[in-house]
Amino acid sequence: MQALLAVLDDMASYAAIDAFTPPDGFPPISTLWGAANRVLSPKAGQRLNQTLHPRNSVSLDGCGHLPMLERPGEVATFIENALGSAASPRRTKSSAVVFGILDPAEAK
Repeated sequence: MQALLAVLDDMASYAAIDAFTPPDGFPPISTLWGAANRVLSPKAGQRLNQTLHPRNSVSLDGCGHLPMLERPGEVATFIENALGSAASPRRTKSSAVVFGILDPAEAK
């Protein structure tokens, strides 16, 4: 409970990320949102993506505020692909298949 209260006490400092614009040369940003998140809405995620301009962004259908607990395999794959794409400007086909962006038949 104390950890939750500490997070709530620090809410004002989270506003800084709403105004953050990544400067030239800033490392690639990736975001992952639960489409059923009732703590931070998908609309809030879309607004943040408009500010952060992530290289990769995924919304997981049927997933709430804790995707790393609800869908750990998919989150791990997303993180691995995001780290891999940080060195490469192209999105990998396997990540596109995992997140439903690309039909598996097209990935071959």
